[in-house]
Amino acid sequence: MLSIDWDKQNGWHTPQIIPHGPISLETSATSLHYGISCFEGLSIVKNSQNNKLQGFRVQEHLDSFLAAGEHLDLPKFDKNELLECLKKLVILDKEWIDWMGEPD
Repeated sequence: MLSIDWDKQNGWHTPQIIPHGPISLETSATSLHYGISCFEGLSIVKNSQNNKLQGFRVQEHLDSFLAAGEHLDLPKFDKNELLECLKKLVILDKEWIDWMGEPD
């Protein structure tokens, strides 16, 4: 699971990849009370010709995610840094992706 904290004083904190588990939220989180949040789905698949994992339209998804956040006045993020975090997460979680393809 990729977790990146943010606060008003320091902005975005160091990204962390942590084991799958419960998500902790403050009871005052605006996403619980006002629905201020955004979601962007990103598909990672195994290429049937070379068996490598690949993302589908990754840059377009990052652009859309950033635009949605800007529209909601959420803090901006660095798309390149998020992409590097996602690459690391996919490498660590590749077993979750491999099972979705054809059996080896």
